[in-house]
Amino acid sequence: MAEDEAVLPPTGELSTFDPLRRAANEPTTQCPVFDANSALYRNLGLLKIAEMAMHKHGSLVRLRLRNDKEVYLVTGPQSVRCWDNQMARFPGEFGNLTSNTMAMSLLLGEAAEAESDLAHLLGRELALLEHDLDRWFDQTLEVATEAFVEEASAPAADLRQLCRLWSVRAVCHSLFGAALPDADMAAGLMLIEKFYAVATSAPEAVSEVYGHLRQARAFLDHALCENTTTAQPGDRTLLASLLRVMPEEIGQKARLDCLRRILLGILDEKLSIEGMNLLWALIHLAQDPDLVEAIATEAASLACGVRIPNVSPLALSVAKETQRLYPQLPFIHRTIGQDVQFGGQTIPTGATALFAPWLVHRDEHYWTVPARFDGNRFLDIDTVPFPFSNTPQARKQARFIQRHVAVAVGSLCVAHRFVLAPESLPGNLRPILRSILEPCGRVDIRWSSRLARGDETAHTLYQPTSG
Repeated sequence: MAEDEAVLPPTGELSTFDPLRRAANEPTTQCPVFDANSALYRNLGLLKIAEMAMHKHGSLVRLRLRNDKEVYLVTGPQSVRCWDNQMARFPGEFGNLTSNTMAMSLLLGEAAEAESDLAHLLGRELALLEHDLDRWFDQTLEVATEAFVEEASAPAADLRQLCRLWSVRAVCHSLFGAALPDADMAAGLMLIEKFYAVATSAPEAVSEVYGHLRQARAFLDHALCENTTTAQPGDRTLLASLLRVMPEEIGQKARLDCLRRILLGILDEKLSIEGMNLLWALIHLAQDPDLVEAIATEAASLACGVRIPNVSPLALSVAKETQRLYPQLPFIHRTIGQDVQFGGQTIPTGATALFAPWLVHRDEHYWTVPARFDGNRFLDIDTVPFPFSNTPQARKQARFIQRHVAVAVGSLCVAHRFVLAPESLPGNLRPILRSILEPCGRVDIRWSSRLARGDETAHTLYQPTSG
């Protein structure tokens, strides 16, 4: 094997790989600066800036942005070890994007309310509901996948909208209920993502940030109120279960503050934003009909239908490979609580560290031919393709989304053959390098139902519950 050929760690666990072995004796040098304080760079977006800065200066770069904040881009093999060994010095959470805790407090509710007896009561109920909630998620995943399989055959089916609605149905119906139309729920969730994106790219634009924040909070409260009105005892939703134990004398403000904090936290953990994980998996599968057939064949041998709890290992590998190339969080901000040493240099207290899974996931130190989508890459490898997700909670989150995507992929391959439509131009298939990795243009897929063609695999395995 050539010296520069990249391989996965032998154990399959990225956290066991020692990326500092060649960097231990690096001399102390002055941190290079990448000046991105211009309209040109602002239009490119932060992720593209990070990619350009890394290619020009290496694994540690100080970014000069328009808000005059100290932002240090931390990339390369060393970044994983830096994260693992010094995590306690990165206290900021993902939501703390504007360096203004008032912003997230406004979205989630007053901290005093979150510490009240009501919050503790609902927290205990949430812990008791853990296993029920997992079962409810499985049920809504089945319904959402069945709907996708059926709607994919419709003329002029919009792939983006199909994936968006699948994501809402698979997660939000178990959390909130279905009082709001799925399309309205999807549009409201994008208000939250827009708030995150604006707060990330322009934290100094206080009025703009707070404008988007108010819209996001108004949507959350509207969704909670509408679903509270229609909730019934015995509904298989988290909201209905929490309402059941909530004292009647609790006022609406305290009620919303506590419910908002709990449901938004779980939503952030479980939701595949805009269904992008599934969208990118289908885009790559539509360019590899042999892989589609292999998944369908494996599903047949393992009896992996839409109502069967088994998951095709090949479909799961595709889901992991999709997460590798298109991570849910392409970059992560952390505020430095204490000086951090990195590659012989110091990232000072109070600065912002920018970690970029997007770049690490395409680093040749970790991956063989990193830019290639390889659906077999994660077969027989029990790992999470996200080096910054080594905590049990983070692994649980990644595996939840992986399983959802794998179930949908397996079911769609069993029910349909599909290829990219000729009008889906190559330029449309590139991701926009921003906080949500969406395609540059419209992507269409041509679906061919196996049931309609008399395919025995589909007749044997795909038996929709609605039929």
